[in-house]
Amino acid sequence: MLPSASSLLRPLLLALLSATSLPATSAAAGTDCPHDDSGLKLPAGFCASVFADDIGHARHLVVSAAGVVYVNTWSGRYYGNSAPPSGGFLVALQDLHGDGVADVRQRFGETLQSGGAGGTGIGLYSGSLYAEINDKIVRYRLPAGATIPAGPPETIVSGLPLTGDHPMHPFAIDPDGALYVDVASATNSCQIKNRSAQSPGAEPCEELRTRGGIWRFEAGQTHQVFSSKQRFATGIRNGEGIAVDAAGRRLFVTQHGRDQLHANWPDLYPPEQEATLPAEEVLLLKKGGDYGWPECYYDPGRHRLVLAPEYGGDGGKAVGPCATKDEPVAAYPAHWAPNDLVFYDNPQFPAHYRKGLFIAFHGSWDRAPYTQSGYNVVFQPLAGDRAAGRCEVFADGFAGGMKSPGAAAHRPSGLAVGPDGALYVSDDVRGRIYRIVYKGPAQAGTDAPTVPCPDAAAEAGPIASVQDKPPDGTDPAAGTELPVPPGSTPASVALGQRLFHGEVAGASCTGCHGANGGGTPLGPSLTGNQWLWSDGGLEGIAATISQGVSQPKRYRAPMPAMGGAQLSAAQVSALAAYVWGLSHPVAAGAASAVRIVTIPGERVYPESITSTADGRLIIGSIGTRSIYSVAPGSVLAQPWIAPDSDPSLGVYGVLADERSGTLWACFAAVPGAKAADQSRSALQAFDLHSGKFEARYELPAAGAWCNDIALAPDGVIYVTDSNNMEIDRLQGRDQQLHLWAGDGDLGPKGGMLDGIAVVGNRVVANTLLTGKLWSVAIDADGDAGHITDVNVGRPLEHPDGMRAFGENQLLLVEGGGGGRLDRVNFVDEAATVNTIKQGFPDGPVSVAVVGSVGYVLEGQLSALFGRSDPNTPVKPFRATAVELPR
Repeated sequence: MLPSASSLLRPLLLALLSATSLPATSAAAGTDCPHDDSGLKLPAGFCASVFADDIGHARHLVVSAAGVVYVNTWSGRYYGNSAPPSGGFLVALQDLHGDGVADVRQRFGETLQSGGAGGTGIGLYSGSLYAEINDKIVRYRLPAGATIPAGPPETIVSGLPLTGDHPMHPFAIDPDGALYVDVASATNSCQIKNRSAQSPGAEPCEELRTRGGIWRFEAGQTHQVFSSKQRFATGIRNGEGIAVDAAGRRLFVTQHGRDQLHANWPDLYPPEQEATLPAEEVLLLKKGGDYGWPECYYDPGRHRLVLAPEYGGDGGKAVGPCATKDEPVAAYPAHWAPNDLVFYDNPQFPAHYRKGLFIAFHGSWDRAPYTQSGYNVVFQPLAGDRAAGRCEVFADGFAGGMKSPGAAAHRPSGLAVGPDGALYVSDDVRGRIYRIVYKGPAQAGTDAPTVPCPDAAAEAGPIASVQDKPPDGTDPAAGTELPVPPGSTPASVALGQRLFHGEVAGASCTGCHGANGGGTPLGPSLTGNQWLWSDGGLEGIAATISQGVSQPKRYRAPMPAMGGAQLSAAQVSALAAYVWGLSHPVAAGAASAVRIVTIPGERVYPESITSTADGRLIIGSIGTRSIYSVAPGSVLAQPWIAPDSDPSLGVYGVLADERSGTLWACFAAVPGAKAADQSRSALQAFDLHSGKFEARYELPAAGAWCNDIALAPDGVIYVTDSNNMEIDRLQGRDQQLHLWAGDGDLGPKGGMLDGIAVVGNRVVANTLLTGKLWSVAIDADGDAGHITDVNVGRPLEHPDGMRAFGENQLLLVEGGGGGRLDRVNFVDEAATVNTIKQGFPDGPVSVAVVGSVGYVLEGQLSALFGRSDPNTPVKPFRATAVELPR
């Protein structure tokens, strides 16, 4: 299924098939990166490979002198209590063939069954591996020549705090054996009531005795017990990354700045300062240092530490005791979440990158009403102990189509440098490890163009949600027309939507519950029908909002009353009405109601949709190269199957085959891929329930373009090859696809054979550009029989996806005529076409059927194929429910 918007021109599509270049996404043009399958955007001369994938929620990592990569993985409520991979939480990875991909994967250490939950911190010292596990730092002896330890661990430190907002314990070991451990704060800003509006700070902040700083232990000493005595430095809210400059014995530490200045103190901070204050920081660690938390935060506009509102601050003007605190080395945009940093001094990278810091930013959640940001790796040049100018965005593209905690495909978490100078980056969403190397000219790079980081004091960027929303209950930001609960009004739902997205009263709910209420690691989805604190009725939802959730049942962080904001009774009711609407999708066929399913993201360009018997929808995407799933009854698509390892391939047709428990998907070249890449187009099979990859079937003809898929009642799969104007077949236990029909009988090349369906004893396919509808009889022996150019009574305008619908009928979408959903009824060698609904301006590409409802998917593919800048589609991506006549 290819672009079907009426504005799309035939020459443009023909040019697509012979396209030879596009700006590289993972390496500069001309750089030889044969194993670069990362999808990352890097400076000129750099290449990246996916070193390992799906190893669990990978946090920090370290590389031995022998090139073995050790990773600590984490589990628990932060990740929705998802089951970790079998085996220990520690993973050893090794590349034996030198191709940038790990051949050896070994798990060891504590398991879920033995009471482990994993951890973040990991390090190497004096021939031993050190790792955080629960409340301990342990040591594993590594025998000479061994990859993993043979014996049990020894406890180095025990009793580390596990409660509150930040239970992890990253650490670093210096060359002298000093073990520096981050013991982060339990709260946001040491308020008497954590994250609550107008709650003052505790005086004194007792938490600082055992939290909010760096503790020092001895790496060579066992059975040390955590206490306040070992505190090395204080005033560090969350020092998630610690880097050691071995030559200069300097230690640099990241600082996660506090949250919710506007939400908790709306009289002192306007809404935009929720996104711009305070700065994230890098600190130069020194014994006895006090870096200001919780009394102070760093204001990048004023270039100084200022007094926090909980301790008498007045919105940034007052300094008070902050004048005596230790200032940061460098400052970064607010809420980017620096999760790790590493000192780089290896000749593998150009001289420009030596003696500086790489920083992994996990990505923001608290930037409403602006778009979320971060989700990248930056480089910070140093001049001695200070930053040498603004940082540079070094690696981007981890998040995929959408930068948000709930929708990001990958989030950088850990960094390490190998003995050969390669930079390793871990992702704690899907457990991916990236390896980045330089392959450009030997002397290049010093003056290579760089992408500067945004100024930490600059405006936060575009508004994430639409400001001028109609008062009729619609939600353009989420792409969903919401129902109105009994006792409420459309205007109240519209107000609730603005509250939810942080546009009034500082009540942004998107950071924890996602931009469309679909959930994040910090908070549950609001789009389903499972309720933990009420019956899901309007009054129950309002009560939960008013009271907050002090002890979540499934999530790590509490929800303060009213989300930490100050809301009137009317605002609480409005917010409850909006949440009720999110959780009550309009029933199919309800009078004057339209249900719209949203696929979140900026460059998704969905291309095909299919359904299962229980009402689940599955959507394939060209733009993000991934597959989404929509739970029955939900209005929000969630990322499900990650992109193919080949970055030139996007997802076209998808088809759910419940008879075999298989999801079939066509992978073909994305726009701009080289012509040679089209030869890798293939049909792939995944488990319909788990999404696990099962098999790959290449199309038989050279230059094939796997586009759409149909399923016959006997289980035979038919596939359209758009470029070669052929239909291929996969039957029974066949190990490969075979040419079934074509060879010029379905029209010459250039017509774009596209949608396909099985209707009775015939296979029906259409051509996107010539508007033909072809019927191929299925003979008794399964071979292709008589081929008919079906007379449908009127020209078809850019026909695209099709699905069988009832006896001798199918549903067909047309991109022309403003976008149509048609029903095609076959009578012998002819057919009649009746339009069910007209008016899909964003280019319908596919349709799926759930009961008596058809879901029409609009791909906005004219933006992808027809505009010079395809990165900014005008509207949210969506599928619209249409009641189907019987």
